[in-house]
Amino acid sequence: MTSEVGAGHGRDERYVTVVQNPAGLPDGWTDVGAVALVCRERAVNGTRTRAQPTTT
Repeated sequence: MTSEVGAGHGRDERYVTVVQNPAGLPDGWTDVGAVALVCRERAVNGTRTRAQPTTT
């Protein structure tokens, strides 16, 4: 997992998790070599918001 803290007017943090050669994927996903999940948190004036991951 990697983490990055951005500079600016608020505190912006991004977290990335990558799974290499994941097991249990659907049959049509045979060529997938990795799956990544990206999350973001932001704090402005003491209020923290979080971007939730979505799936399709």
